[in-house]
Amino acid sequence: MTVQVLEKPKTLLVTPFSSGTFTPSKARGLTTFVTEASALEDRHLEQLYEDSREVGLAIRFDSTGEVAAYKLVKANPNSDYASGTDKWEYAPTEHSMETVPECKKTRVIVFND
Repeated sequence: MTVQVLEKPKTLLVTPFSSGTFTPSKARGLTTFVTEASALEDRHLEQLYEDSREVGLAIRFDSTGEVAAYKLVKANPNSDYASGTDKWEYAPTEHSMETVPECKKTRVIVFND
């Protein structure tokens, strides 16, 4: 007898931003969503899930209503900025790639302004 274990659904701890907040650009099969930190009210480094230490943001795609979470993968240091960073780069979480397959070939860049 095979027992199937159902994974508990993950609940996002962050409020998703509208995809309209970002400017999309496509190159080599990858879509990059770009915005400035002030457009996100500096809410782009929040804990994503209760059971995870990943920080980032979430996007609700206006075209479908689906929500994808993006985790911080790189912060670009720059001492000219008070935060010490001039941009942050995000990739979709594993959970989002499973539940929103369209986000697999996307990333997010947030510039400090």
